[in-house]
Amino acid sequence: MDITVTPDLATCAECRAEIFNTQNFRYRYHATNCTNCGPRFSIIHFAPYDRENTSMSEFTMCDLCSHQYSDVLDRRFHAQPLACEACGPKLWLEPTATVDPIIDAVNILKRGGILGVKGVGGYHLLVDALDQAAVQRLRDFKKRPSKPMALMGKETDIRRYGLPSNGDLELLNDPAAPIVLIPRSDRGLAPNVAPNQFYLGWMLPYTALHHMLVEEFDGPLVVTSGNVSGFPQVISTDEARRVLVSLTDAVIHHDREIVRRLDDSVEINTPQGPLSFRRSRGRAPGEICLPEGFEQSPQVLAFGCDTKNTITIVKSGKAYLSQYLGDLAKPSNRDNFDHAKTDYCSLFDVQPETVSCDLHPSFYTTAQAASSELPLTQVQHHHAHFASCLIDNNIPLDDSMVAGVLLDGIGYGLDGEAWGGEIVYGNYSYFERFKCLRPAPLLGGDLAALQPWRNLLVRLDDSGLDSVADELLIDYPVQAVRQVRGHKEFAPMTSSVGRLFDAFAAALGICSGSQSFEAEAATRLESLARTCNSEPDPYPLGSGLDPTNLFKAWYEDRLNGETPARMAWKFHAALALGLGQAVKEMKKSRDFDSVVLSGGCMQNTLLRTLLLSELSEFDTLVHSSIPSNDAGISLGQAAVTCAKTLQGCEVAYKVF
Repeated sequence: MDITVTPDLATCAECRAEIFNTQNFRYRYHATNCTNCGPRFSIIHFAPYDRENTSMSEFTMCDLCSHQYSDVLDRRFHAQPLACEACGPKLWLEPTATVDPIIDAVNILKRGGILGVKGVGGYHLLVDALDQAAVQRLRDFKKRPSKPMALMGKETDIRRYGLPSNGDLELLNDPAAPIVLIPRSDRGLAPNVAPNQFYLGWMLPYTALHHMLVEEFDGPLVVTSGNVSGFPQVISTDEARRVLVSLTDAVIHHDREIVRRLDDSVEINTPQGPLSFRRSRGRAPGEICLPEGFEQSPQVLAFGCDTKNTITIVKSGKAYLSQYLGDLAKPSNRDNFDHAKTDYCSLFDVQPETVSCDLHPSFYTTAQAASSELPLTQVQHHHAHFASCLIDNNIPLDDSMVAGVLLDGIGYGLDGEAWGGEIVYGNYSYFERFKCLRPAPLLGGDLAALQPWRNLLVRLDDSGLDSVADELLIDYPVQAVRQVRGHKEFAPMTSSVGRLFDAFAAALGICSGSQSFEAEAATRLESLARTCNSEPDPYPLGSGLDPTNLFKAWYEDRLNGETPARMAWKFHAALALGLGQAVKEMKKSRDFDSVVLSGGCMQNTLLRTLLLSELSEFDTLVHSSIPSNDAGISLGQAAVTCAKTLQGCEVAYKVF
């Protein structure tokens, strides 16, 4: 039996009108919804989606609600979460409200306090986005020194403090109500909301409760997940009382159980359409109809990888990509992952015939997949990125071969090295690495991903600029770290473009010592490049993808007083030009008309735009609803596994 479970949807216009209508019996009711909006995936225990199978089962409808629920002409006909103040979930503030929970909560915010709020998929923490001291206090409590924080406000707030396009506004008003990345303006938000970032993450209120808070507060709010950084978002009242009490001045609770943790979805509007960064509340578990040729796919469970984990199940030619489950270095996120596997298979009545995972031998997901005792397909990390983009573009199973530009931080390669800057050729069941960024050692292993100066040291040494490295990196243990070069266990080789971004950011003095969040150096480098008011010629990189001449040209620019913004632009343009030239070189010996662009670095929309221009003679396949980062890996793994089964062959891998 095929099961349909729909995502949670933002409060519709009709319900919004009711909660502010003094004559309506749902006036100021926090859980107002109808058949067109409200919680779905976050409240269902098991299918089918009937009230008795959800966390609304403990609330008995009053006569008024029951009448609407039973009236086929009413827009609340069979709205499973239907309720009102008389019969539904209750709202309260701790410490106890003296007047009204909403009014008291807003007064706390206006005094610079931190407010916890139980939403649809978990608790959030809110502060006044204009109050720098309040934002800093929140950062200190969450141990989150500089990572951008999301914002919530009315559309008028977004127009005032951001520079939204019509496409941005359309995406903001989508029923999924994602966080949308929008260029910032220079107007009055607290500067520590998103320091050194070009984009701000905005969302509109998406529940009746959020609408009332935003209306009463009448200004922009910082809205971040209710947790200590690195741990899962709090979802239960008891857990909130334990965890959030030290982070907040007050918390708004309600007594409807959150069955499934859902972070906010994050998206950006591009000239090619919306691009998903994180697919969660409002999007998961949206049904993905697999392309032509996949109709007879086996039932598959794909485990994803340990970073930005998601899982994917396949049944009856359809895939279900889970919500974002987190990074599995944390045991609490592993619990989340373990639960999701059972949850999805049960909810969608899937009995996996085969499983799939990454090649990385040390991943938690790899060990879990291997222990399943089911037939196992291990899919190379970048092949999974590649396949997920093919699915996102509805490319049939037996379609012709395509090229790919796959750029990210690190993925375990076919040769046991860390890949991340790959020019490839293939399809769902064949994958050939044609060329890569010139590899360099990761000095100190995983430390290189945290400390950009280590990557700069390598690239300067390789460019014959070791004396420049000594001068620029005088505050770091350069000589000691150089000693580990050549020792594979302490300095594995990588072709990672993510680490190249780190190196160049450090060359411009960005995050040289350490990064406080993933891709901090890279996002700040992109933001800096976007301030360039011209388009200078790129640095030399060439189809050989050797950064040596790039760093030599950068050093000449540095001596000549070139501005950091122009240097940042030249770096992006160099990558786009060199990668484009490498694809065109491959075209001389391989037959293809289309080029896939995937991997976490493709979230850099400046790089992506420049690369699309360089590849304009090809049909370029870019991501839209599926994240190009590791959150899309499980879908790619599932696609490759299905292809292997349907075509009756092993996946063929080839390294140049």
